[in-house]
Amino acid sequence: MRRPVVVVHGGAGDIPPESRAAHTEGCRVAAEAGLAVLLGGGSALDAALAAAVVLEDDPCFNAGTGACLTEQGTLELDASIMEGAGMRAGAVCALPPFKNPIHIARAVLDDGRHLLYAAGGAAEFARTHGFSPADPASMITDGARERLRAVLAGTATGGWAGGTIGVVACDASGSVAAATSTGGMVGKHVGRVGDTPIVGAGTYAEAP
Repeated sequence: MRRPVVVVHGGAGDIPPESRAAHTEGCRVAAEAGLAVLLGGGSALDAALAAAVVLEDDPCFNAGTGACLTEQGTLELDASIMEGAGMRAGAVCALPPFKNPIHIARAVLDDGRHLLYAAGGAAEFARTHGFSPADPASMITDGARERLRAVLAGTATGGWAGGTIGVVACDASGSVAAATSTGGMVGKHVGRVGDTPIVGAGTYAEAP
């Protein structure tokens, strides 16, 4: 038996001093949510999912609610999850607003037919597997709009503190799982997909 472990990151970047406490607290809460799953006998995969959901729901981070916007002011979300014991994975990219993209990536993994769904196909997969689209207004924050305005005005770059969020969990049996989720880059072209949902590039887990 191994000691359960959850490692969380809230995204790379130079976080302003006034935001550091909120970012630190968000990561702590996410790690505790994942650890609670493991201590309750849950799997590494379930723990990684639980922690990622907390980060997606926290507008401090560039994932789910509060994620960065495309140049057209829309949300296109990427997420991926993988468990090492069976080398199984699931991912979505350029997904329109759904509250927790990581849940849909997990559904892709569980479904097992394909590994990655994109854009309209990802949305159709989500709907047919019981997920409801979100009102964009419920996920787009004032902070995301302000960052987009600054990028389009040329007063800021397309990167910001709080890029892709990530979780790695290891359960008592030694099984390892990883999860990632992001909105991508501020002001990105519609349809742009980064490395986050690409298994072996943005997300990977392997059995020890």
